Amino acid sequence: KTLEEPQKKELSKRFDALSDEEKARSQPPRRYRGEKVVDDDKAGMAVDKYALAEAVDVLKKLPKGWTFEKVFGMEKWKDKQVHLQELYTLLDSATKLAPSEGYAALVPGLTRLIKTESNLPVLTEGAKVMGLLALKLRKDFERPARQLLPITLARMNDKSVWKPNILIERVEQLLWSLPFEFLLQELQTYLESKSLFVKKEAM
Repeated sequence: KTLEEPQKKELSKRFDALSDEEKARSQPPRRYRGEKVVDDDKAGMAVDKYALAEAVDVLKKLPKGWTFEKVFGMEKWKDKQVHLQELYTLLDSATKLAPSEGYAALVPGLTRLIKTESNLPVLTEGAKVMGLLALKLRKDFERPARQLLPITLARMNDKSVWKPNILIERVEQLLWSLPFEFLLQELQTYLESKSLFVKKEAM
């Protein structure tokens, strides 16, 4: 079953800028943390620093013995948040990430956290990590992004998570790694939901 024509038009209208970027891989219309763009006044053009940046592996800079899974053994939410911030800070410091198996190894932990974490500050940090991985690995993060997108969208049924926009921007960041059509496909279930809340947020 395919999307109805009105739904297609509405989604295309709302995500038109992202769709164009996906096809052309040109300058994105929306800026995210860590994405650096410098205007060249003389040329009147914007320079995409990602295309020019040297790829780095920031995982080597993590504290010795740091693993994502340690967060699940911590009792205090603040300790969990600080633990995830160590990774986020390093990811945020890089313009482009070098492909590494280490990033793929983070996905099982990210999946578990996004699927089950009830503490909003902790969930927010995990989602920010996911968004930066997609933003700074681009197509090298496509396979993990395909796993994470359905799980992230599924939490739209949780109003306490979706309403404050904890995940919406992170879903958009996943589009740096995913074809726009894949998002449309995953959204179909929510567009057909009987819940007006779910349908509204999907649109």
